[in-house]
Amino acid sequence: MAKQAENPKLPVIIALVFFILATLGLGIFSYTLSQDKLKLDEGAKDAETKAKAATDAASKANETLLAYKALVGDLSTDEKTLLQSGLKDGAGFRELHTKLVAGLNQRITAAKTAELGKLPVGAGGAVALDSNSVGYYTWDWPANQQNPTPPKESLVDAMVRNSAQAALAKRNSDTKQQAMDAARDSLEKTLEAFNQAKAKLDKLNNQYPEDVKARVAEATAEFDKFKVNFQNLSKDYRTDKEKLSNDVVERDTTISRNNQDITRAKEAAARLLDQLTDKIDPFQYDKPQGKVLRRYSENLIDIDIGYTDNLRAGQTFSLFPSDTPTRGMQPRMQKVLDVDGKYYTRPVPKGTIEVVDVLGANLAQCRITSEDSPVRDRILTGDLLYNSVWRKGSSEHIILYGIFDIDGDGRDDIESLVKSLTKVGVAVDGYFDLKTMKWNGEITSQTTFGVEGYFPVVGLADANQDGKIKLLAALSDAKRLAKDKGVRIIRPRDFFPRIGLNAKLDVKQEAINSAASFYLRLTGTELGAPAPAEGAAPAAPPKN
Repeated sequence: MAKQAENPKLPVIIALVFFILATLGLGIFSYTLSQDKLKLDEGAKDAETKAKAATDAASKANETLLAYKALVGDLSTDEKTLLQSGLKDGAGFRELHTKLVAGLNQRITAAKTAELGKLPVGAGGAVALDSNSVGYYTWDWPANQQNPTPPKESLVDAMVRNSAQAALAKRNSDTKQQAMDAARDSLEKTLEAFNQAKAKLDKLNNQYPEDVKARVAEATAEFDKFKVNFQNLSKDYRTDKEKLSNDVVERDTTISRNNQDITRAKEAAARLLDQLTDKIDPFQYDKPQGKVLRRYSENLIDIDIGYTDNLRAGQTFSLFPSDTPTRGMQPRMQKVLDVDGKYYTRPVPKGTIEVVDVLGANLAQCRITSEDSPVRDRILTGDLLYNSVWRKGSSEHIILYGIFDIDGDGRDDIESLVKSLTKVGVAVDGYFDLKTMKWNGEITSQTTFGVEGYFPVVGLADANQDGKIKLLAALSDAKRLAKDKGVRIIRPRDFFPRIGLNAKLDVKQEAINSAASFYLRLTGTELGAPAPAEGAAPAAPPKN
């Protein structure tokens, strides 16, 4: 008892020590937390800057395409409205317009110089091409005008106008030539009659007095004068005919140059559209549909969506990290070689899953169907579910056209692909059937995407060139119909990885041509191969 009384402050000291340690720990924790928040804020600001730069680049590319479409006269009503009052950067578009028109005028000047060197020099001298006689293309934008006005006359209109002028000039030339030919024939007949009359007069000259001889001399002088006039008229006729020929050559040269300019403009617009399509990610604003709740085995996980979202077994998803909404898809992008020999970038998911069983209102069990890197990039709790065409309770509507060899075996899998997509909840409104060269189903007002499959390639020494050209023409018509109905075109490399469907994306061109040969046999256009019987299976792929 006496010993305990000797240390009455020991508990107080111990409590004070613990209080100091707790205060230090709390301060360190607060400092660390504030630093992490600063880093997150900086990352979000950087992502916002990159997103704005991408949006500005896409806007500038769209305005460039708008200028080319205005150039060839292919603007829709909405695009005309956008051009005249809806441009985000009027000064930037004015600079683009100035460069475009200046480049076109330089091209016209160079073409004029080149073509003049090829024209023959007629009796009237070298042919002169000036802006009044040729009707060069112009697109003015007055300095005091805020927004541009589409050109009054497109390159196509200029070509048609010049063609009409050339046709009119040729008709006038033919009319004048016919009149000159008729006059020449009449003069020749008159000359022949005069010669006959002169012969008679010469015969009678010796029988009549000197006054008759004087009259004959007078008539002869008149004839000589008439002959000189006839020769002058003939010379003028040849000169006019040569001038008209030079005018026709000049018109033909102008039309040819306009046709070349229009063809180059169309090709440039098509290249620009392809580049714009390749640069813009069609699913860059996708939102996650759910997340992983837990992983309790090597190939089974639970997710947080269920029957209240109309989820059913067989539905597939791609998995991306939990910070994807903040960082975007850029960290997951990889370069891949396409069948056309060009590199493109696509997002690579951590893995793909398939719904096995719907367990509750917000719970489902899924099987892991693929995992990109089980060690370095393992599927974890909190990873997000993406499917670009499936939404909670609904689905986007799509169409398919082209060849879909999703396993690379040289056979078209479009019919089985339609069944697989329908099974996982994707609404397939229709597909272009190459067996009948017709649509199976139709494009509706609900159709959002058109998935473009692979096209066969025609070689220079291809024995089946005609058949492949017919296939390509049919597929081009199908694509044109989809575009005319406002359907957005996407490619397999952008579509399959974003819906969680395992499909081979590096299909070789040999396999695509092999799949196309089945349809060539159906139509009887494959060289040396009769059309197969109804219901016949496709031929086996060629062995390497």
